[in-house]
Amino acid sequence: MPLQSEEKESVMKLVARIEVNIRKEDVDSILFSAFNAGGISLWADKIWASGGKLGERVCEQVGLGGRVLIHDRIGGETYSLTPEKFEKGVRLYLEEGCHVRVEDGHLVPEDVTMIDADCIVQFALFGKSGIPDDWGRTR
Repeated sequence: MPLQSEEKESVMKLVARIEVNIRKEDVDSILFSAFNAGGISLWADKIWASGGKLGERVCEQVGLGGRVLIHDRIGGETYSLTPEKFEKGVRLYLEEGCHVRVEDGHLVPEDVTMIDADCIVQFALFGKSGIPDDWGRTR
């Protein structure tokens, strides 16, 4: 019986590093999608500015250096979203290879859906994204 040779498929693995500049308008747009377009409504039931509202809308708070408190309707905890956590959320989102275009070193905010925005907020607050009931998160 002749031996069958297995042809190995050639696979190229590439790790790319990109620099992404996040403008205040990008932060506002992403958080508007998360807060107002229903992105986080599956797990959050209350969102408010902490320490007084800095902008006209709560979604502008983080972009202006403030923080937003988000109440988790499932677990009952309240989480604080700061500019540093938001940055972490975008970084993790991009590292996971999620869907967002980057052009000329900037996010394309029009490309960020409410689902993308929700994922960015979840990465920022919890370090992961998914269905909160299944996380078994520790606080």
